[in-house]
Amino acid sequence: MEISGYQVLTQLSAGDVFEGRTPAGTACVLAFVAVPSAEEARAFQRRLGNLRTMHHAHIVTVIDVVVVDDERVMVAYKALSGTTLATILAARGELSGPEIAHIWDGVGSAVAALHERGIIHGDVSSENVMITADGQAILIDVCAPMSTEVGTEGFVAPERMAGGPASIAGDVYSVAALIRALSPVNCLTALLNDALHHDPTARPSCRDLVARHVELARPEPVSMPSDASLAAARIRRRLPATEIKPRCRARARRSRSVVPKVTAILAAGCVILGGWFGGRALMSEAAEGRISHVDVTLAPATQPALPTKVEVVDPISRLEALLKLRDEALMSGDQQLLERVYTPEAPAFLTDRQTLREWAKSKVRIAGLETDFREGLEVNNGIEGLVSASAHSRLEDGKAAQVPASEAVCMRFTIEADRISLIEACERAES
Repeated sequence: MEISGYQVLTQLSAGDVFEGRTPAGTACVLAFVAVPSAEEARAFQRRLGNLRTMHHAHIVTVIDVVVVDDERVMVAYKALSGTTLATILAARGELSGPEIAHIWDGVGSAVAALHERGIIHGDVSSENVMITADGQAILIDVCAPMSTEVGTEGFVAPERMAGGPASIAGDVYSVAALIRALSPVNCLTALLNDALHHDPTARPSCRDLVARHVELARPEPVSMPSDASLAAARIRRRLPATEIKPRCRARARRSRSVVPKVTAILAAGCVILGGWFGGRALMSEAAEGRISHVDVTLAPATQPALPTKVEVVDPISRLEALLKLRDEALMSGDQQLLERVYTPEAPAFLTDRQTLREWAKSKVRIAGLETDFREGLEVNNGIEGLVSASAHSRLEDGKAAQVPASEAVCMRFTIEADRISLIEACERAES
């Protein structure tokens, strides 16, 4: 497909992002962005006009912007070769002090530069930071209109979670949350506390926050994991990189009659589901998009594009994402990831957290875990479906063992505030 001389090629993610070619034949990335109203379109053009004159080492560059129709524009980015920071974290678990300082300085200064031009990013997260082949951090997704930005869970300021608009103070919170996610090191707490304050007026400016990176370490580029580690991380992380561009699958609702009672006891070796049932790895990722910088030229499109519009993720897809995130937490040993899966008082959260602590003491690691959730139905203010854990490996005291896959059991999930609050066994009949 061709639009205004741009070739739209392979889709890079579950959202509206594609590989492309410029009219001159240069590789680029094409993103189709929804513009809800004429008023929003004018504001969006002003935003792009500001971005056109920006030249920052850590901000993706725009090549072109083409009006597709009354509701969408196509943004062309210069292609970057790299990997999302989220995937690198999935492969490595945490970064070194000098690497954190590099991201702190690079991404923080990028956001500060946007603020100084009156631009709010609205979705600073590990999914929206690309790490290039030479270890440089590049902030991407700079062009989305604020009316469509809802942020990425785990990085969103509390006032936005409560329904408030994107703001400069919200960006500051997201930058601090990003830095905090890079390592569990306690020394970061004192440097980030005020930026993570629940009161937006109590947070520092982004420029002030950036200045603190020197108190951590001398910045050094991020070291890329091995190709094998990155490949494994990509296999585990099969969702889109940003929650703002989720894939909503249409699901047929089927009525089922009740049958035999399911005994929800999993194999003894499979603590994964045995602790409460089983989880799955999230840390989503849009295909490793290679995005880069932009010059802005508004022009009419020669033909409409096919990509679908952004939709809100449905409850079952949201649950699947939480199960994937739990898998990621169990395999990486990251207790902070569990906080993004469960509500604080969820019994399963307490069980999983204790499991990770025991594994850390015993130096137990697992790999290759995937929790399968199928035949999901929304019932009685909850979601039920058949859950099973894949075969996976367990390493303890230098000895590796293979844990067999578990049988599928029926589980009912209660979701509150986009997190799992309760998990119960249920009954499921064959149709």
